[in-house]
Amino acid sequence: MVHPVLQTTELVTLICSFATHGSHARLARTCRAFLVPALDALWERRTASELFSRILPGVFDIVRIPDTDLYQVNFHRAPTDTEWARLAFYGARIKRLRVEHTVGWIDYALRLSPAVVYAWAGFTGSQPSVGTSLCPRAAHVYWKDLDAYAMQLEGLLWLRPDLPSLHLVMRNTDKAPPEFAHALETLASPSLVKLRVDDLFNKSLLLESALANVVRIATALEVVYLPYASASCVKALAALPALRELYIDRLFGLDDKVDDNGFGALRDLNVPLASHSQTVYFLRKLGGAQNLRSLIIAFQYPYTQPTASIARRRPHEFAGLCDAIARHCNPVGLSSLSILDETYWATYQNDEDLIFYTVKFEHIRPLRALSALKELAIVPWGYIDLDDSQVEELVSAWPHMEKLTLERTYSHSLRTDFPIRATPGSLLTIASRCPHLRELIFSFDASNYAAAEGRPGHGLTQSALYKMDIGGSIWTDESTRALASLLSDVFPSLEHVTSDVQRDAEIMDDEDEVPEALDRWDKLLEMLSFAREIRQQERASTQ
Repeated sequence: MVHPVLQTTELVTLICSFATHGSHARLARTCRAFLVPALDALWERRTASELFSRILPGVFDIVRIPDTDLYQVNFHRAPTDTEWARLAFYGARIKRLRVEHTVGWIDYALRLSPAVVYAWAGFTGSQPSVGTSLCPRAAHVYWKDLDAYAMQLEGLLWLRPDLPSLHLVMRNTDKAPPEFAHALETLASPSLVKLRVDDLFNKSLLLESALANVVRIATALEVVYLPYASASCVKALAALPALRELYIDRLFGLDDKVDDNGFGALRDLNVPLASHSQTVYFLRKLGGAQNLRSLIIAFQYPYTQPTASIARRRPHEFAGLCDAIARHCNPVGLSSLSILDETYWATYQNDEDLIFYTVKFEHIRPLRALSALKELAIVPWGYIDLDDSQVEELVSAWPHMEKLTLERTYSHSLRTDFPIRATPGSLLTIASRCPHLRELIFSFDASNYAAAEGRPGHGLTQSALYKMDIGGSIWTDESTRALASLLSDVFPSLEHVTSDVQRDAEIMDDEDEVPEALDRWDKLLEMLSFAREIRQQERASTQ
């Protein structure tokens, strides 16, 4: 006799959750018990064009709108009520919807002709059991290349009233008309938990207000991705009681006032393209974000011609950013921090226009207060000037560190040699102070290093580190063996080692341009591999 557990509906659903699309189709055709759950699984993730083309291929045509990259759903003939009901039956099974049309490997925006929209409205008006949404159970909708007309005409068809997750990709917003802002607001819902808006480049007052209003309406938001945020939008975001993840490309219009209220639930914050000053102002609004765990700041400076005064000012501005983070973030709560100067990559300046600057110990000293850090990346456009004692003072404040980056921004075209004062002694310090460190990006000068015989680490072993990037580190033919011996002795789990020399060689067409450095790098890797095998044999013999 079959066990009762094996006769439950849950078992059928469980089987379908692990089956492939092909298996779903076969199950739906051959076994009535599997029909509904198999169809649910088969149609869980679909595009809007599939709903029309696969269910009623002889009823609808999907054609390209002339002189555009848009496709449109038109009638080949008028569908019957029975055919509309079939469309509604399958549309109700879609949980994750992408409003687009795929041709080959390319995804295009999809529009519905007014005739299709009005005909669907007529059908639903005569069928009380069918709502206005084509996909009434969709939990997430991705809507591509939106304009005001599409939002106004098709919004009710694609977005159910209680939709929890929405990803919008905007279109043609350089000169967005007033109706665009209004249409954007109409897509907001108090039920939204996740909202993402991409490619909204226009920053008119109407659109700024519309974004802020969207946030005010969607009071249940937990995850928000926005192309930019004004002061009013930031204020609305701060008031969201459940906001835990926030991504804002750009900030503008913020003042320097400190605000210790709001952002109470925020855990992850990413600001990748904002100006330096607006980033600092935004950090001053985070006094209430005591639950913040992860912070990524990739700021930009405004484009300007390089001058000596600007080069002198940049380190102090960098210090101001570090100070704002230390002051306004919870020092025992923040566990992941990245501070990156993205000015060059964002503005595509020529090499002769680059403004290099030096970040010193006193500029990043405030970050020592963040004792809970597990991940830290500090990458200025220039270099970080630290000696061994300063490295020790820094890393001694971060005993929980797992990923550490203290390095200049890498550029193959940049041939400036920055002075390096840290030595392999800093590696010993990092190994002793950060026992949980798994990944390290750090440059040092080993040109005069001579390892002691036997155990150059003097018995010190850090077994967590498996990945190291030595960046622009310096070593000579004479110190290569000593460096390999040190790394294999102190870091027995080290498996992946990379460097700027390796990256240069991968980019260059002609490796003869860097023969000496590349030869020295290959020699280091060879000796490190040999030394690692010797160390493993030594450890095995003592067990």
